[in-house]
Formats: sequence, structure tokens, C-alpha cells
Amino acid sequence: MSNQWKWCATDSEGKVIKGWYQDDNGKWYHLDEETGVMTTGWYKDTRDNNWYYLDENGVMQTGWIILEEIWYYLEPDSTGFKGACYIDRTATIDGKEYSFNKEGHMVDSSLISTNLFNFVKFFEGCYLHAYYCPSHVLTIGIGNTNPKWTSLGTITEDQAIEAFKEDMKVFADGVDSLSSNANVPLNAYQRESLISFSFNVGLGALESSTLWKNICTGVTDPEVINENFSRWNKGSDGNVLHGLIKRRYCEARLFLTGSYSTEI
Repeated sequence: MSNQWKWCATDSEGKVIKGWYQDDNGKWYHLDEETGVMTTGWYKDTRDNNWYYLDENGVMQTGWIILEEIWYYLEPDSTGFKGACYIDRTATIDGKEYSFNKEGHMVDSSLISTNLFNFVKFFEGCYLHAYYCPSHVLTIGIGNTNPKWTSLGTITEDQAIEAFKEDMKVFADGVDSLSSNANVPLNAYQRESLISFSFNVGLGALESSTLWKNICTGVTDPEVINENFSRWNKGSDGNVLHGLIKRRYCEARLFLTGSYSTEI
């Protein structure tokens, strides 16, 4: 067979092959059901309702792939659905549990970036003794307000990290749910910016904010986004807090540029 297989393939009788096709090296391709032209990118097989991804050379992918900073997992084994994207499910992969939303995006909070962990920790601090934050809320660890932890009075650093992971799951799942329900795709750093924001002000505040409404309508003007973030700079007593001015500036910059810098 000549290099024409990159665009179409023929069988031993010279007929154009259509549908799924496996070459002599065991690689799978999908050839258009009507034209026989090689498929690339995402493809939904209407026979099994699964999504598959074929690279620029038409090769069906398996295992972990990352596209536009979003992780996906495609069935690696010959189960009858090899290459099928994991969607709206939780799975144990290499001994670790991962979750995938309705778009197939990996949303497992345990894999929130180290950059985000350090970013939030910088603004929240890590306090092993319970204290009242500027908004007069009993807090412990890395901004944790759950009585499960604050009632202990004193915790270890390991417990602070455990509590933080619990929090991150709540807020990561919440941001992912907002994104999914509104059909608004977020790249990795936009998502993490909003996780930091909602961790501080609450998921309800994010959902009702002008910021979220503008994101949903596709507003990308940096001046508008910066202004929307900067509104949230007051404590519960209504006083402007310099720490929140800086945090909002950095969250907006993260959303717009992907920079996790905590310096102005």
C-alpha cells in the first residue's frame, strides 16, 4: 500500500475501506463511513456512543492525552471499546482514583496543580492553631473553616494538607459543575483561578457574580475581567482589605495569562 493510506485505504480488491481499520502495525484508524477519508480529531461512534480521539496522522489514541491543557483518558485495553474516552465516571488507573466530567475532562482534585496549592497557601497562610480570620470566621490550616478541623484547636501540618485537599475537592468540583452546566469551557489556569476565587468568597458568590456572567457570555477584555475580580476586596465588615486587593489582582492575572505569580 502506498502513502495514500494517510487519506484513505483500499483492500486487496482495490475497494476503499470505510469505518474502523487496523493496519499491519496494529494501529487503529477511522475512515469516513461514506467517503473513506481518514478521520482526525474527536470522533463519536454512533454504534457504541463512545468518543474516540485520532491524532493528526489519523492514529487512534489510548491512555492519557492532554489537549489544550485538559487531560483525558482513553481506554488502553482491548475490551471491545479500546480508545473510548472515559466520560462522567470515576476510575482507578495505576492504583489511583480519578474522576472525569461529562466532557471527559479529568477533574480529580488530588491532581490540582502544585502551582495552585502554593498560590492559595501564599494568600491563606498555614496556621496550625485555630484563629479568627479578618472576616471573623474561625479558621485553621490553609484557610479551612470546617468545624471538623477548627474544633481541634491545633493540628499538624499533615492534617492541614489533608484538610486543604478536602476543601479543594469541594471547590474544584463546584467550578467544574458550573463550567459544565453553563457549557463554558475553561482552560487549566482559568479553572484554577476560579477555584482560588471561590475558595475565598464561596461558590455561590462566584455563580452570582458579574465575573461569572461575563465569562459565560465570552467576555475576554482584560480591563473588564480585572475590574470584575477587583470588586471582591472587602471583608465581612465591609472594609477593604489590602490582602484581598493583591489576591484579586493575582487571580485575575492568573485567569488572563496563566501566571501563578503572587507578586504585583
